[in-house]
Amino acid sequence: MSIKFRVSVDNYMISKTKTLIAITLLCHVSARDWVEFSSPDPAEPVISVVSSTQESVRLSFELSGYFSDKKDNGNMISFPGGVSMLEKGSPDLPITTESIQIPDLANMELKILDSDFIDLTIEDIIPSKGNITRDIKIQDIPYEKGDVYQENKFFPEDIAYLRNPHIIRTKRGQTVVFQPFQYNPIKKILRVYTRISLEISVNGISSINPLVRYPDKNTGVREMEEI
Repeated sequence: MSIKFRVSVDNYMISKTKTLIAITLLCHVSARDWVEFSSPDPAEPVISVVSSTQESVRLSFELSGYFSDKKDNGNMISFPGGVSMLEKGSPDLPITTESIQIPDLANMELKILDSDFIDLTIEDIIPSKGNITRDIKIQDIPYEKGDVYQENKFFPEDIAYLRNPHIIRTKRGQTVVFQPFQYNPIKKILRVYTRISLEISVNGISSINPLVRYPDKNTGVREMEEI
């Protein structure tokens, strides 16, 4: 009987241990909360082309929601498909990008047409550790707050901007960067842009990565042969 009793106790302890592990894992998962805007389930932001001409393109950005993960050093904000802006010492906020095709020689400018946002009170946002190379263990890098945390203004300043033009084969493009989160570390306010409407349009000629097309040297020869 004593043997059976010990077996029963062992089984009970194993069952209890599994339950504790399950509760611990559940608490860990639930700490990463999904804050819903337009989707009850985690979903990437929706970026749509509203209109497009040879001179301009209009884009619409809609944030479906975001994750809020409370850590020992503050809160970590993220959303599906987003990446960190990797600015060391600044609030570690997520961004996302969209590439568009632009004219060969044009200088493009970005203009915010409309936006919706909400302000939330959040005690602290974890600072970014910056762009860490693969040969360095990220856990060995401490969290350090930069001068941004002493300024009574929102970071980052812009909610969208353009990177330098790039050329891929015979196409010239430009990347639009959406930054739907801003944080004021003095007032402890997280500003979340749920919708951004913007226009990218031609404004003169650009000297940065222009796509200069030269006529095919064999074109004239082929035309003469056809004659």
